[in-house]
Order: sequence, then structure tokens, then C-alpha cells
Amino acid sequence: MSEENQVQVKEGYRLIQLKNGTTRQIKIITDEMKQQRKQQKKLEKQQLKLQNARQEEIKQEEVKQEAPKNDQLTLLSQKLDQLTDLILKTQSKQEKQNIKEEIQEVKQEMQEVKQEVKEEVKQEAPVKQEAPKKRTHPYFQ
Repeated sequence: MSEENQVQVKEGYRLIQLKNGTTRQIKIITDEMKQQRKQQKKLEKQQLKLQNARQEEIKQEEVKQEAPKNDQLTLLSQKLDQLTDLILKTQSKQEKQNIKEEIQEVKQEMQEVKQEVKEEVKQEAPVKQEAPKKRTHPYFQ
């Protein structure tokens, strides 16, 4: 090679002559570089695992926050079932009427709890409403 065609070879690279006569610099991959890549991939995997674990914890906390309402609903539905069973067992009309009133109260309470849950969900995730796109084409004006 003449001096004008001489190329400065970077460290970690070497020159290779191709069949068509051109020369290219090719990076030499050493064992050390392979180890670094492996370590980098391990770190990325660990970070991904940590990130997933954090997201899972956040989901668990959200479920725990919703749990009291769900527990309250299940308790109310159990109470409702007990009251309906009690109606079937009782004989007097007055007792049946009292139990029916209690059932109505429990149903009302269940509706209130469900409404509270709906309102909380609405507050946590406000709905975006986009304005309708204006038509600028002259045909529409």
C-alpha cells in the first residue's frame, strides 16, 4: 500500500481485504468484550425484574385499597342472603314485613357502596374528551 492509501487502524479493529479489492476495518471481538456484553445483559435483566416487581407491588397496593369496598359488598350480600333465608322460615306477616324492610336497607347500602366505587374510579381516571376535528377542506364549508 502506498502512503496515500494507508488508513489509520483504530484500536480493537483490523484491516481486511475484500475480494473486490477494497479494504475494510473490522472490529475484533475479544473475550473481554463478550464478558462485558454478558454483564450488561445481566444488569438489564435485573433492572427489568426490579421494575416488574415495583409494578406488581403498585398493583397489589391498588387491590388492597379496593379490598375494603369489595369486603363490604360481600358482607352486605351475605347479610342479604341471610335475611332472605329468614323470610322463608318466618311465619308471621309482621316479621316478614320487618325483614323485607331490612332487605331494602341492605340493598340501598349496597347501591351506595357501588356508587362510591364508581365515583372513585372516575376520579382516578378522568376521561379525556377530544374536541371534534374541524374540517378544513373547502367542500365542507
